[in-house]
Amino acid sequence: MPLYPVSVRKLWLIVSRLKPTMSRAECMKQIEILTSPSAAPLYYRAMKAWGLLFEAGGRVELRQLSSYSELARIVYERILEDMGRELLSVLKELERNAIAPHPELVWRRLRSLGRDVSLWKVSVALRLLRACGVLCRAVTVEEPPENDTHLILRIVKGRGALTVGKLRRIAERLYGLSAERVDQGLLRLVIEERVNVSVPSQALLSLAVARKKLPFRLRGSEVPDALRAELTRLEELGLVRRVNGELEVLRPWDDESLVWA
Repeated sequence: MPLYPVSVRKLWLIVSRLKPTMSRAECMKQIEILTSPSAAPLYYRAMKAWGLLFEAGGRVELRQLSSYSELARIVYERILEDMGRELLSVLKELERNAIAPHPELVWRRLRSLGRDVSLWKVSVALRLLRACGVLCRAVTVEEPPENDTHLILRIVKGRGALTVGKLRRIAERLYGLSAERVDQGLLRLVIEERVNVSVPSQALLSLAVARKKLPFRLRGSEVPDALRAELTRLEELGLVRRVNGELEVLRPWDDESLVWA
């Protein structure tokens, strides 16, 4: 059962306002009025695929629904038919750990369970689930964080997944943490295996984990062979630089590196 990137609210407007039966041409015209000429074919296909509309001999019959919640239940069931109940398992696991269901994070968890789905489809499914009232924002009350590292972890968990650049901006805007302090806290979380980071170089990350601090310097003889081949690219990214014959490692990630708990 395919998923469609439609608005459930607009879908309800269509289902609740259109006549039970009409010609296909009249149905398309009415859907265009409630959505747009470009979006109408998408909504028509979605309604047909999800059993909200039946077509025969140029005539259309709409399924009669009594409430928005009834429509939401139908959409919810179609999502599970397409994505599998593994999606619910992943979402409940994230809920138990107070981690926001970011699309890329959910996609990665599903792939680890053997579900070969696209990131686009996961994003559509999550948006539809929110519109159905399945995913809700909950207010949590916690004790103040023990230190800046725990504060950074809360930001990551609250977002589900975000780039290092966005993490720095949030930490600076909300809490006044410098980029250097964020990098050091993030490294501590990586060492403790409490977060994951997609990095340009695993060799560089392994060195940072081993040194347990940022920045640090390496003499020429201390630079691993695996890292030498990547130095030019890492210098261009601004992650390392040469200083007085030594290699200074500033950080193992760039602003576009993804962080997730």
